[in-house]
Amino acid sequence: MEELDLSKELQEFYEKNKDNNLLLSKDEIRKETKRSIFSFSDYCLDDFYKNNIDDIIFGLKTGLCFTNNSIITTVNISTIKSKVIKYNFDEINYKIDIIKEHPIIELGIGIYVKKINTKLKKYNELVSLINGELLRNIKIKIQNHNKLQQQKLQEKQRLKEEQRLKELQVSQTNVLSELDKDGNGEVDVIEGNDFNTLLKKHQKSIV
Repeated sequence: MEELDLSKELQEFYEKNKDNNLLLSKDEIRKETKRSIFSFSDYCLDDFYKNNIDDIIFGLKTGLCFTNNSIITTVNISTIKSKVIKYNFDEINYKIDIIKEHPIIELGIGIYVKKINTKLKKYNELVSLINGELLRNIKIKIQNHNKLQQQKLQEKQRLKEEQRLKELQVSQTNVLSELDKDGNGEVDVIEGNDFNTLLKKHQKSIV
């Protein structure tokens, strides 16, 4: 089945929201992959991001990023270990339950608590925007694409069956023309061993 390219929709979303400092461009992600592991950037913790950088269109500071046909994200598999997973858009549930709850771990007291809350609020707003605007449009486009592909497949099968019936009709006509050489609509009288000879010759077509 033909693969759907969603790069246009993703690029448009990024251009529309690139002023949000929680979003990273491909170039910014490339820089993140080259940083030290002590920088607390998810992008430098696994070579998977570096190996797929050419396909990435934009990402979030959490390590979640978008390619033209998939979502790449870091998933915690234990309290001290995580792994990077790539999801195709038709494999997710469009609620972004694979996104981490918090963008960056920060500790603070007093006035810094307000700063953390503001960042989390901004992050939640971005997630809501991705859910409500970006993924809704992607879901609709995927549904339309799958529907079109199904229609193409059905049409291809219809044409194939039509061709088979035409070939069968030609084959039947050829067999009948040999059995009714005078064209009177009746099978000619077969003498001697002619019947067995014709039967063997056209056995495949008859079956």
